[in-house]
Amino acid sequence: MLKPGLVISDNIELIAAKKEKDKSYGSLDGIIPLNNWYFVNGWAFLPERNEPADAIILTYKNQADDWIIFDILMSAQTPRESLVQLFNNPAYVNAAWEQTIAGKLLPKGKWKISAWAFDAKVGKAYKLDRNHLISKN
Repeated sequence: MLKPGLVISDNIELIAAKKEKDKSYGSLDGIIPLNNWYFVNGWAFLPERNEPADAIILTYKNQADDWIIFDILMSAQTPRESLVQLFNNPAYVNAAWEQTIAGKLLPKGKWKISAWAFDAKVGKAYKLDRNHLISKN
């Protein structure tokens, strides 16, 4: 979906879209360290298409203040009925996502982590609400 050719850099800015103020693309709800792994979860939705994101891109902010891609999770397809109720829209039912990722994907240090909803049809990523700080030894 993102390779070959679509993404030629690990800097998300090359595919990042401007986020409209009145639109929510989702949220990075949490990151829980589990030994050498991290459990991450949230929800990601593409309001323009009225469907869950095609993929979720995880990034960390480096010392140069760039968001760097370190993992890509395939589509948001975890049921979460509370999203349907919150947005009064049944299309949100499978917009949640959760995944356990390897800690080796991140360099050592303290990092701000963000997640992005990816729209494969337009090749753009939309930053989700909420960032999380983690420390990796």
